[in-house]
Amino acid sequence: IVYLPNRLRGVLDADLATGSLHDALRRQGVALSRATGFVTARLASPKECELLALTHPTAMLVESRLVTDPDGAVVESTETAYVGSRWAMDTAAAVSPGVR
Repeated sequence: IVYLPNRLRGVLDADLATGSLHDALRRQGVALSRATGFVTARLASPKECELLALTHPTAMLVESRLVTDPDGAVVESTETAYVGSRWAMDTAAAVSPGVR
C-alpha cells in the first residue's frame, strides 16, 4: 500500500506498472531525501492468504516506511507485506577500531 500527499497526485499519470514511482516523482521535480522505516511481524489476513495462495495462519513481515523531501515534508508512506518464509534480511555494521 502506498500513500502519497494530494499535491503529488500528478504522478498517477505516469506508467507505474513498468516504471519506478521514485523516478516518476523525480521527473515531477520532487527531491527525495530521507527514508525511515521499521519491520514488524503479524499473521496474514484472509484476503492476503487468498491473493498469495497461502494457508491461514501464515506469518508475514510488514515494512512501514516514510520518505521525506529535504524540507522534511512527507513524499510517500508505504506498508509492504512479505511472506515470512520468502524473505531474508541482510545486515551489516561497521565496528570502529579500538572500541571495546
